[in-house]
Amino acid sequence: HLYSEVPLLISRGRLLTERGGAGEAIDVLGHAIAICRERKFAGQLMRALGAAASAYSLTGRHQEAIAAAREGVELQEKAAALVERGDHVRHVAEAHLHAGQLDLAESTALEALAFARRLHERHSEAGALWILGEVSRQRGDRDGAARHHEQALGIAEELGMRPLAGRCRESLAALG
Repeated sequence: HLYSEVPLLISRGRLLTERGGAGEAIDVLGHAIAICRERKFAGQLMRALGAAASAYSLTGRHQEAIAAAREGVELQEKAAALVERGDHVRHVAEAHLHAGQLDLAESTALEALAFARRLHERHSEAGALWILGEVSRQRGDRDGAARHHEQALGIAEELGMRPLAGRCRESLAALG
């Protein structure tokens, strides 16, 4: 049944992306997005677009990543739904980060962080903090990067977010 299939496709796409199979994830997520568009599954479409944005970023398809992430945010605005707003905005920030657009990555990550804190969505807060740490690192601000990565790591460990915790540890180790 499509109501069951789509969330499984999205989860599979996210898992593939986390495990280094972003190219394959794009195919899986593209199928989920097509179903969502055809059947007008707005909520699942938002989730699929965010997941696709991450996969696009990791394959160097930065403009597609930014467009997918922004579309997810726009859909959420139209639906007047705030649930996971920080996470949707975080996808935009992450796409800008991977595209090397540090000013946009920072301002969007700060927006995601504000939503996450206001809505008490700790998972989104951790993701936004990691992005802010990466922006600081790329700008040569080792102290700012360490502070953000340590905060993100604390939340990620508290929530059992192993992939993000691993990314935070890698980022901290790279700082020396």
